[in-house]
Amino acid sequence: MKIGSFAFGGGYAVMSLLFEENNYNHLVTNAQVSSIVALAQSLPGPFAVNSAIGYGYYAAGVWGAFAALLGFLIPCLLIMFLVIRFVDAYKHNRFVKGVIYGITPAVIGVIGGAALKLINSNQIFQNIWQLLLVVVSLVIFVKTKIHPIFIIIAGGVFGVLSGSLLVGPSF
Repeated sequence: MKIGSFAFGGGYAVMSLLFEENNYNHLVTNAQVSSIVALAQSLPGPFAVNSAIGYGYYAAGVWGAFAALLGFLIPCLLIMFLVIRFVDAYKHNRFVKGVIYGITPAVIGVIGGAALKLINSNQIFQNIWQLLLVVVSLVIFVKTKIHPIFIIIAGGVFGVLSGSLLVGPSF
């Protein structure tokens, strides 16, 4: 419920909260958090919801996934309904505009921090090819109109091929 209550900025901002909460509770390993992030991004549906389900599953199985889903969604829904009502009623207020103006760059910073934490986790950059894939994926995402799902699928294909060719059959 804590992450669902403070998940400002969307799914990628949740990554930072997920790492922080995991460092406090140690319910899953950092490698599992990295797997959750990768799977949640690759599957259909909202990233944050997929992350909650994955975290709950790794921590406590199917019932953990269900509890994490409810614990994430209920606070989000309640807060969203209240905030939308307030913002809509006061959308021309200077204070409300100022809050939104300040929150936007802060959320971008949190997303960048989450990316750095993901990079520092156990699963990322085990070899130079992964670093190269990050750079190539970033350039393709920023410079082209290729949909992110195709970049992610290409990363998966690259992982299979590099695992088969570079690491060997035990990959």
